[in-house]
Amino acid sequence: MKIKLRLFVWMMAVLSVTGWVSGAEPATSFVSYKNLESSLHEQSAELQELRARLASLEREVVYADSGSSYGHYDSWGQSSCQSCCTPHSCSEGWTFYGGAEVVWLKPHFRGATAFSTLGFNADATEGVPLDYDFDVSGRYSLGGRGANGTGMRVRYWQWEHLAATDSIVTGPNDLAVTSVSLPGTDITEWVYAAWGDTLDVFHRLEMNTLDLEVTQDFQLGSSALRIAGGIRYLRLDQTFGANNDNAIVPESLRYRQSFEGIGPTVAMELTRAIGFNLSFYAQARGSVTFGERDEYLVYDFVGGGSAYTRSGADEMISVGELGIGLQADLGALFIRGGYEGQIWWNAGSPNEGIGDMGLHGFNVSAGLNF
Repeated sequence: MKIKLRLFVWMMAVLSVTGWVSGAEPATSFVSYKNLESSLHEQSAELQELRARLASLEREVVYADSGSSYGHYDSWGQSSCQSCCTPHSCSEGWTFYGGAEVVWLKPHFRGATAFSTLGFNADATEGVPLDYDFDVSGRYSLGGRGANGTGMRVRYWQWEHLAATDSIVTGPNDLAVTSVSLPGTDITEWVYAAWGDTLDVFHRLEMNTLDLEVTQDFQLGSSALRIAGGIRYLRLDQTFGANNDNAIVPESLRYRQSFEGIGPTVAMELTRAIGFNLSFYAQARGSVTFGERDEYLVYDFVGGGSAYTRSGADEMISVGELGIGLQADLGALFIRGGYEGQIWWNAGSPNEGIGDMGLHGFNVSAGLNF
């Protein structure tokens, strides 16, 4: 009996300790599969919302960097789908653009001498160069661009001016003289002005270029790059003249040289947005034209004269052009202003058919995208 009672007491003690221990431990909770799946779905939705907000912020930053709050086209007629978040502005068809440009350019020649003077009591001869000034000309362009960035463009420029004039009235101890030489020959003609004579000299310059090109546009963030290649037609005419009409024996001199040719041309233009609807642009162009040069030299005086011709000479003229400036984009309208320089290799000097010519000056243009 005592053994049974003792065994009962030990069992009750063990049960009491076990209950106390189990009551001290925290209750363990179990998560069902449905609750876990619901939690994962909520987290995935929040992640997608964060991604959408980030993409929206990135579009706003790109649009702000583009510097334009007007329209959806740049000066090339390119739809700004990369920087614009308005879906209907992105056209899948062709866009077209055109512009007119006013150009002020000044010619430069090495060795462009109007006349030389020599005093009878002096041993030195002084050359008087032709003095050129800036003249206005027009340049026009029309082009189109497809949705893939490929397009076509035509560009025309005309410069026709009496580029320089000069005159001298010789004194009692002075002599003035001007001359023209035909390159490749020993032919040279002279016009003199002695005491009391008036020597008038002029140089007329005419230039025409026509470019037909295929273009390709690339968007580089907030910058745009256009490359072009095609064919250039070039015509260059120069006329140099000298008159001594009040001499005892009046005399005059006319020298005309003309070149006409075609050849390849390549161009590149980079535009970078700088804010406030303004962009900086830099452009370069190079062309090589092959054709024929014709030259005519006529010398007249009272009672006689002479004429010389050199025609059909196979020659080439190469042209390099550089330009920089600023552009304002105002919706469909764009306005540009900049500075440019050109060099014409083998263009010829005013009184000789060899030598180079340089041009530099300013330009202002306006155009439309349609």
